[in-house]
Amino acid sequence: MTRHFEIRARGAKKRQRTRGSLLDSAVNVFARQGISNAKISDITEIAGLANGTFYNHFKDKDELALQTALAIILEIASGIDQSMGNIKDAQTRLVVATTQFLTTATKAKDWGLVLVDGYHQLPKNKIETAVYLKADIQLGLDQGVFDTTLDNVLLDQIAALIMSSLSLQLATGIDKNVSKRTCQHILQILGMSTADAIKSVRLAQPKLVGLQL
Repeated sequence: MTRHFEIRARGAKKRQRTRGSLLDSAVNVFARQGISNAKISDITEIAGLANGTFYNHFKDKDELALQTALAIILEIASGIDQSMGNIKDAQTRLVVATTQFLTTATKAKDWGLVLVDGYHQLPKNKIETAVYLKADIQLGLDQGVFDTTLDNVLLDQIAALIMSSLSLQLATGIDKNVSKRTCQHILQILGMSTADAIKSVRLAQPKLVGLQL
């Protein structure tokens, strides 16, 4: 079992280390049993913790599922954002970020399975949880390449496309063509013409070469 969040918390206070252990255990159990079938006792057993300890960190399983999905999204998205420091145009940033997200979440299969299963657990106010995506969309609006309204409806549409693509690639393996089409459709939702969206996806491909995908 991957101990990603537990390792991340090394050197931190005991409470943070325990929380990291619970997140890692939740990923393991959710990915194999599904969120609806998982039991808190299964998670605490793998974490080596008492059930009572669980409730010192999370109200219930639903809150744990939410926090696990958010932790995964933030971990992937923050790493992607750091890797794109030299990319200034919004459409290229979105293509690179979406492709990297899909590739990372497909390779880290447990993470991807939890995200697909737990997507509907995410808060209704997704603008507050999609800070990196929101920033790139706003950049595109400021640059005049996107023509849309930045709200939760838009974010839901984009997230649904990404999760559908992720679900497919988890089942069949990483597929560059599926990722390209997903990026194209996202750019179209953001107001770009079909021709401009296809061109933007094509021009962004060299930026993906050499990245840790």
